[in-house]
Amino acid sequence: MPSKIGFIGVGKLGTPMAVNVVRAGYELIVCDNRQEAVGEVAAAGATIASSPREVGESAEIVQIAVRNDHQVEEILLGKAGLLEKMQPDSVMIIHSTVLPRTIRKIADVAKSRRVGLIDAAISGGERVARAANLTYMVGGDKPIVDRCRPLLGVSAKHIFHLGELGAGLATKLAHQLVFCLNVISGYEGFQLVQADYAFRDGAELGCR
Repeated sequence: MPSKIGFIGVGKLGTPMAVNVVRAGYELIVCDNRQEAVGEVAAAGATIASSPREVGESAEIVQIAVRNDHQVEEILLGKAGLLEKMQPDSVMIIHSTVLPRTIRKIADVAKSRRVGLIDAAISGGERVARAANLTYMVGGDKPIVDRCRPLLGVSAKHIFHLGELGAGLATKLAHQLVFCLNVISGYEGFQLVQADYAFRDGAELGCR
C-alpha cells in the first residue's frame, strides 16, 4: 500500500472518491481552491493541504479531478507546482475529462522528471461514486496501471485498461458523443411526433 495518497479537486465526484480512499485505510492529503469543499473529506480523516505543491511533496500517488484542460495544466505545469515537486517514481492519475493531447503534453514533462502518468476517465455520478460502483476507462503503461489498480478499486466496480496513455479519455469522449447523439435523436423524434399530431388535428378541423 502506498505511504500517502494525494487528491486534488474535491467536487461532487471528487469528494466521495476521496472519502472512499480514506475509508479504505490510505493516508490522504487533499487540496481544493474552495475551502468549503474540503469539509466532508477532512471530517473523514484526510489532511488538508494549502496548495498542490504541498500535495506533490508528500504523496506517492496523486489523483486529479478538476474541471477542465486549463485547470489540469495550471495545477501540473503552472505556478501551482505540483509536478515540479513530485518525487521520482511517484504517479499522477488524471480523472478529469480533458483532451488526449493535453495528457500527452503533460506526459512529456512527467517523463523528464521520472513521474508516472495514467488517465482514468470516469463513468458514473455522485451516487455511484458513494456506492463505490464507478467505471474507470484507463490509459497508460500496464505496470503503472497495475500499481494503481488497488487504489482505483476503492471507488470502482469496473476498471478497463484500454491501451496507451490517452486511450481512456478517448473512450470517454467517444462515449459522451454517442450519448449526446442519442439524446438529440430522441428529442428530434419527439418533435416529429408532435408535428405529426398537430398536422392531423388541423386536418380534422379542415385546416390546410
